[in-house]
Amino acid sequence: MELHHKIENLVLGAPWLLERKNQYAAFCSIEADFEFWIDAEQVFQEPHWNIGELAVQLAEWHRSGLQGDFHYQCMDAEEQDLFTFRHEGAGFQFFSEWASNNTFNALTREALIAFIIRYRNDVIHRIESDLKYTTRLYLGQ
Repeated sequence: MELHHKIENLVLGAPWLLERKNQYAAFCSIEADFEFWIDAEQVFQEPHWNIGELAVQLAEWHRSGLQGDFHYQCMDAEEQDLFTFRHEGAGFQFFSEWASNNTFNALTREALIAFIIRYRNDVIHRIESDLKYTTRLYLGQ
């Protein structure tokens, strides 16, 4: 199984936060129209998705060696399972309260790592090229 994403229409959701010394909240407020796919099936599509915040959390989980389950903790949502990868046996099961379908085969560790790396790199490129905002502090080189 292969994971794909699409990011379009980036905006800084809370530009006034750039005036603060710590701009992490401003970075996490970067939004875009987001699509998530497993193989050829679109799992969900959401406008105003916090792409920076998701990238930071996925990168942290990747650095931990994918320990435990991944639960995206969105600062703008009350739901607990917006974007979740649960350990199941040797793989991971994707689940989202917003998904049109949650009946997928388990994802391999390798497929998940490849997705995290692609997503992180795409977020870095898109934020820096579209918004002229540096991501290095939050997503590294």
